[in-house]
Amino acid sequence: MDASLVGPLINVGAVGVCLVVLALYYVKKDKKYEARVDEIIKAHQSFRGDQTVLEDKFRKEMTDLAEKYRTVMEKFGLTLDALIRLLSKKERD
Repeated sequence: MDASLVGPLINVGAVGVCLVVLALYYVKKDKKYEARVDEIIKAHQSFRGDQTVLEDKFRKEMTDLAEKYRTVMEKFGLTLDALIRLLSKKERD
């Protein structure tokens, strides 16, 4: 083999090795990135699930509260009607 070809051949080999190492580095880095993204996605899904449960609980509590408020207002209205009837009856007598 000619000595003038050895130098460029060694350089090409060194560049090839560097490219292989760089490719392996990026593959490893990409796998770590994918793992982080998967963790973030799982955290978001968990958060959304918890948020949905809390929103459902809030809606149920608000519905119950509205029903209690309606019942109290009905009783108040009945009591007020009874008082008005009693007062008007006393005034007539």
